[in-house]
Amino acid sequence: MSEREVVRIIVLGMQGVGKSYETIRALLESSKGAPGIPPRKGLIFDVNDEFGDFEYSGEGNINGRMYIRAISLDSIPLFTVNRSYEVRRIRPFDKDGNPMGLNDKAAALERILNEFNNGNFLVEDPNTYVSDNIPADIIGKLVSTRHRSTDMFLHFQSVGRAGHPKIFGNTSYIRMHKTNDPVSRHKDKFQEKTELLQLAEYIVNEKYQNGNTRFFLWIDVVNSKIRSDKAHPLYKTDAEDAVHEYVSQNYNACVKPYLNKRDKGTGKLIHDDKSALQMARDEMMRKYFAFPVKPPTKEKL
Repeated sequence: MSEREVVRIIVLGMQGVGKSYETIRALLESSKGAPGIPPRKGLIFDVNDEFGDFEYSGEGNINGRMYIRAISLDSIPLFTVNRSYEVRRIRPFDKDGNPMGLNDKAAALERILNEFNNGNFLVEDPNTYVSDNIPADIIGKLVSTRHRSTDMFLHFQSVGRAGHPKIFGNTSYIRMHKTNDPVSRHKDKFQEKTELLQLAEYIVNEKYQNGNTRFFLWIDVVNSKIRSDKAHPLYKTDAEDAVHEYVSQNYNACVKPYLNKRDKGTGKLIHDDKSALQMARDEMMRKYFAFPVKPPTKEKL
């Protein structure tokens, strides 16, 4: 039997755009399994202590609320081997009930990464307790969960925080909600994927500005494709508008290569301004979009 592919998902979004809600929904759904897909337990490092009692309208809610039970750090090994497929959380308090400090939270994260196996793990807002200079040992554990079959959701409010080279370099998907900081501000961190992220960002921003504040897109980092969720569909016109805007703002980089093309035999220029612009748009549509667009399958989550 081939080894199951581990999935690492970066979730980008400012407060109030539904990133935690959507991840909780995915964890709860995965814990139930589906025909041909075995259930997977979920664990949340609940650094804001918000998932014990929170507003939730998805399946399994009780009068519009959801209650996720806590376990202690000491219980992680038992929870890992227990055949009860649930979603549980680690609260940000020490054994004496005192709030964890920043160093305590970093140590707790490292312990969870060491001891939790074979499930889904949500790392909520790591930037609130792990500095820009993330310790190498923690980074190593965040990106090396393959041997433990641990899928991971990493939540970031800032685009820039998600640009750590080792984390981003080992990311399968990005789920992009509305953010405050533009991708262009951090383009050096994403290099050849910057164009991909900027196109997705344009679409999300347009949806947000038009009142769809919970809209998000899936970015398939490995295959450089932008995909959508069934509940938040992406239409071809959305993609075309994003491509038009991007090409217009980056005319020299996108269009001039086509304007400079010459016929091999005659040496004459092949394109005028209009055809070169259309070629640039068509190439970008082909490169980054595939319709109908599909999000990651359940077995990937």
